[in-house]
Amino acid sequence: MPPTAPTASPMKGGKPRPGASHLRESTVMARHDAELTPESESDRDGLNDELARAILRMDPAGFAQVHRLFEVLDLDKYATRFVEQEVDFKTLLTLSDTDFKELGMVTFGSRKRLVNAIRQLVRVNDNLADRKASGSPSDCGHA
Repeated sequence: MPPTAPTASPMKGGKPRPGASHLRESTVMARHDAELTPESESDRDGLNDELARAILRMDPAGFAQVHRLFEVLDLDKYATRFVEQEVDFKTLLTLSDTDFKELGMVTFGSRKRLVNAIRQLVRVNDNLADRKASGSPSDCGHA
């Protein structure tokens, strides 16, 4: 049996890790919704390709993609602020770390997770567009 990647323990030094129960609840909720969740500790800094494709397949009208991305990254508390400022998904993909600061994201870790996720989404979207242009089957969900 091949070794598996270590997973985050909800315990830290014998005490519950802050936010550990929230992470478990989020994972259960995401699986219940038939959505994919990051599979390893390192995936929490960004998105895996399957999760990125799932977000990209969502209806681009409105702000559902913004909400889902923030939910997946455990940044829910910022989603409302972005919607209030009329930051739709297309606009979100163009923002920088400085823009995130201006929108009230004060912690470096939160901004870094969002920047990494946006890079992943752009990369996956570009790959899907390349496949579509070359006539290869794509899994973007659109006919």
